[in-house]
Amino acid sequence: MKANWYLEGALRGAVPRDDLVGLAFDVAASQEAAAGHALRVIGADGEWYAMTLDHDPDRVNLILEAGKIVWAGMC
Repeated sequence: MKANWYLEGALRGAVPRDDLVGLAFDVAASQEAAAGHALRVIGADGEWYAMTLDHDPDRVNLILEAGKIVWAGMC
């Protein structure tokens, strides 16, 4: 996974969620909704999306490739 400098800096303090890596997005969405967490896809298939730098301890940021999670972190 190659991220740009903005993304790398923005997610530097994220708490990793390695338990989600490898899951399909819809499976993780269901699981995390039940836990009260919001999801935010910040990149998919090599494309990076605009995001705010606000901190939300109940939000899981995701990077997807082919519909599967390749990175997840809370911040």
